[in-house]
Amino acid sequence: MNIMELCLSPGRGGLELYMARTAIALAKSHTILPVIARGENPIHPYLHDGGVAPVGISVRLHELPLAAAPRLARLIDRARIDVIHAHWRADLPLAAIAKWLSRTRPRLVYTCQMKISHGKNDPYHNFVYGQVDVLLTITRQLQEQVRRRLHPRFGDRVRLLYYGTEAAPALSEGRQAALRQQFAVAPGQYVVGLFGQKHEGKGQHLLLGALGRLKADGVDVKGLLVGPTVDPAYLARLRRQIDELDLEADIALIDFVDNPQELMQICDCVVLATYQETFGLVLIEAMSAGTAVIGSDAGGVPEIIDDGESGLLFETRNSDSLCDKLAVLYRQRELRERLARAGQKKAREQFGAERHYRELEAVLEGQARGGMPQ
Repeated sequence: MNIMELCLSPGRGGLELYMARTAIALAKSHTILPVIARGENPIHPYLHDGGVAPVGISVRLHELPLAAAPRLARLIDRARIDVIHAHWRADLPLAAIAKWLSRTRPRLVYTCQMKISHGKNDPYHNFVYGQVDVLLTITRQLQEQVRRRLHPRFGDRVRLLYYGTEAAPALSEGRQAALRQQFAVAPGQYVVGLFGQKHEGKGQHLLLGALGRLKADGVDVKGLLVGPTVDPAYLARLRRQIDELDLEADIALIDFVDNPQELMQICDCVVLATYQETFGLVLIEAMSAGTAVIGSDAGGVPEIIDDGESGLLFETRNSDSLCDKLAVLYRQRELRERLARAGQKKAREQFGAERHYRELEAVLEGQARGGMPQ
């Protein structure tokens, strides 16, 4: 099967990394052609290291890519693509027009990872989504929302496929000690990690407020805020907040790391404080690594965390609520360990990478054979 993995997003977040990991995973059994944005691209090294060579193209107007679509159609025909697998919503018009223009007329599968904010039932969007043969959503909540936003005739094309993540190899004691030393984690500190791009919607300021309260209550805390900065003004705000809360020695602001699950394993818990997270891949990565998790009670997070069983939920945007949950896990080590074990079991059984790619491959192969979605 010849598969085109299409993602022209210039970012380096979960969406882009998922595309790269998917291309590498599927390349073990199929011919994969990743298509990414031309020029310096942050996911190029991942594809290269995974042994998959991408092709770069440029698009000036994503809403109506009349210049780029014929070029992509020619690429589809030359590579005899059976299925286009699109990841970024902005690429859908390009994929739809290129499919329509191509001679081989491949199937189009779209993995929808973000909510659709308003209705798409108009002639333009009906054409674009009409070219999509299967639309995969990463949570049940998103599946229901997408069905409401699109024309009713597309409803049976919308299917659920949860993300998957690789099981994290356990760190040796030596590696754990080296990481603790690298990030100045003192013996006995309560270590809390937050992994995500640094912008307001990810809620790093909520965690800082909670850690400030814990420190004022006598808890020896260490916060690891890991992820690239996409909003320099927000980073400056975080630095001021750290100074105001007297947390300078207690917070490590860390840029993007290649293997976040290593750092997760030196944390006592990992927090997802996002205002409205569609899924929360970070959570299943932390759960898989055997670390207790706390997530905001919004979006798709409650589909991942069974509150009190595989993690804890806090009230979205409420730093005091987050602090209360952190305090519970600090004081009740047995609970923390029990949640970590249950979370790891759920991550491996329900959100394992092997299961995810097996189910995705079945969808793509069904489309390559010309099958209609069920």
